[in-house]
Amino acid sequence: MQLQKERRVRLKGKDLKKLNDAIFERDNHKCVVCGRWVKDGAKFHHEPSGAKKSDELNKGAVLCDDCHFDRHFTRRSNKVRQRVRDYLAEQQEQEPERDTSTDRGA
Repeated sequence: MQLQKERRVRLKGKDLKKLNDAIFERDNHKCVVCGRWVKDGAKFHHEPSGAKKSDELNKGAVLCDDCHFDRHFTRRSNKVRQRVRDYLAEQQEQEPERDTSTDRGA
């Protein structure tokens, strides 16, 4: 029995910018952990991060610089991770019919 690899989406250029803009619009430019405003041009946070990250709407959230740092480098990492996961699960429940990938001009 072989295990299937998890599908990861890797976007570049305009497609990645569209995804980033969509995540910021969905999250109202506010950090999903503390509610602080995050300026245009910042990159969204992938959850999960690292080798399993995927460029999909349901796997990205807006984090302020402090919460993003905490997620990767401090003792608060697990709390921030769980808050992001809970938030993304809430978003999925609210709009389950929404397509989580971006249109790649296919």
